Amino acid sequence: MVRTQDGVNVCLGGGEKTHIGTVVLCQPRPSLKGDGKTSTTSSVLNLIGHKDGELARAFAEKLCRALNQTVVVTAGIHIESAAPQEIGYFLKAAEELGEKTIEALLN
Repeated sequence: MVRTQDGVNVCLGGGEKTHIGTVVLCQPRPSLKGDGKTSTTSSVLNLIGHKDGELARAFAEKLCRALNQTVVVTAGIHIESAAPQEIGYFLKAAEELGEKTIEALLN
């Protein structure tokens, strides 16, 4: 993770092969509901055949809302023939990592 003056750049990798499979650019904006909350606009770029987008987008949007800053997440987690249980494990781990990252950056 690299924190700049107006944004955060994060690389998430793991499994059998860390690589670049997805890039997410997430920008904070006022919620369209008019409730005073921060929402996001996200752009997701997936390389052909990669399924890292769900994990990367959730992570980027969580950080973006909490920090009210632009966030870029590059993700590549490879598990050959991953079972749904394994995918669920990585989604849960990314959610927990997001919480810890926010806590560390805000304190």
